[in-house]
Amino acid sequence: MKNGKTYIIAAVVLIGLSAAVFMLPRVPKEAQTRTQGLEGKINRGIALVDNGENPMEGIQLLLSVVKENPKNQKALYHLGLFSMRSQQYEKAVGRFETILSVEEKQEFEEVPYLLAVTFANLGENEKAKELLTNLRVEDEELQHAIDELMLNLD
Repeated sequence: MKNGKTYIIAAVVLIGLSAAVFMLPRVPKEAQTRTQGLEGKINRGIALVDNGENPMEGIQLLLSVVKENPKNQKALYHLGLFSMRSQQYEKAVGRFETILSVEEKQEFEEVPYLLAVTFANLGENEKAKELLTNLRVEDEELQHAIDELMLNLD
């Protein structure tokens, strides 16, 4: 008889949990898939470039994210870094400037610094100085790098 009560209690608990899960707020499946899809493309693209497995495929994945969402900061940020790495500074400038133009909260505090470094690599020291003048960040290491770059631009 004890086993019968255990099964009944287990069944009631299972039904209760099923009902609770059913009543949870839901994100529409389309939005859920799209977000996971973009984030997945970004992460896969970064991995393909960073591990050298297939960098061009990784870049194409990141570019497809930007095509779908032109203000995607994470995709633009990594495309900018990869542009700097391959000395395609003009492309890096465009990507970092797009991030800075986004009205939402900036996801990457170091973007103004990276843009200034890019300008310096292009020989546009005055533009780099304009970006860095009065730039203060919370990260102490980044602030030190900013201060060092300002000294080297003179």
